[in-house]
Amino acid sequence: LKEGITHLRAGNMEAALAALSTAIQKDGELGAAYYFRGVVQSRRKEKSAAVKNLQIAARLGHGKAREALSVHQIAW
Repeated sequence: LKEGITHLRAGNMEAALAALSTAIQKDGELGAAYYFRGVVQSRRKEKSAAVKNLQIAARLGHGKAREALSVHQIAW
């Protein structure tokens, strides 16, 4: 997870996506990984994939994911 966030902050979206996907493979209940993967996908203009990941993060209890979806009136 930390590696993915580091790549995201550095603007390396491809590496961030790979690292976050690896984190999710290791722990499918890691809401923060789904949230940040959604952020990466949003920045890559992959709206459908971003929404799906934010919805999963929200269902897992991630507050920022819930807020982001609520602002855009998207159900989680």
